[in-house]
Amino acid sequence: MRSTGVERNCWIRKRRFGGEASEILGENSPIRYDTMWASISAFVTLFCAAQAPELFGRDQRHGILSLYFARALRRSDYTLARMLGFVAALVILQLLPQLVLFLGRVLLSADIVQAFRDDLSSIPPILGQALLVALLFGGISMTISAYTPRRAYAVAGIVAVFVIPGLIASVVSSLGSSAIGDWLVLISPSSILDGTNAVLFGTPLDSDFPFLQLPDFAYLVAAAVGIVGSIAICIRRFQRISV
Repeated sequence: MRSTGVERNCWIRKRRFGGEASEILGENSPIRYDTMWASISAFVTLFCAAQAPELFGRDQRHGILSLYFARALRRSDYTLARMLGFVAALVILQLLPQLVLFLGRVLLSADIVQAFRDDLSSIPPILGQALLVALLFGGISMTISAYTPRRAYAVAGIVAVFVIPGLIASVVSSLGSSAIGDWLVLISPSSILDGTNAVLFGTPLDSDFPFLQLPDFAYLVAAAVGIVGSIAICIRRFQRISV
């Protein structure tokens, strides 16, 4: 009888704890895999503005490039190594909160095995969005830093590129030029990534976004163009820079 009472109390606590976890981490919760980008986008922007100028700007300010290029090191290799290092840091920065959320959803569930199976399908879009954010934000941040060795100018330029284009598109759309505003928003890196996040996770965009009418491929194509273009511009910068 005593053993049965203990098992019953454990079962009640398990059901109660599982119910509370489902309310906190369930589908109706604001903390989900598909909403994580919106939650950390400002932090990622600040990280790019703070750290990207240190990777390229410092070498130019202190004249270290001549030491690098005097060795058997191609300029493109130097550029890609710096950029890939920064991209890797951005990927880790984004995956850490997603990992915490994944572990929380699985370990706080009443059925851990089933919860693990249910959340496995979210891993590909999580990785895809993290990689797109890291490549686009990282490429643009490093390109701006390559052309502006002064740290203060680089920080201001990175923040401006990530914030101002989206504001311009919103203003144009609010003035009645909805068609122009829809496509103009593709010059905003943050808005592009909002779109890729919605496409990868299969979730609708919020009604506050002014670019609801754009096709899904537009966001992915704009992200690809931004990534390839920023990397190419950055490589060209260091191929032509004098040391």
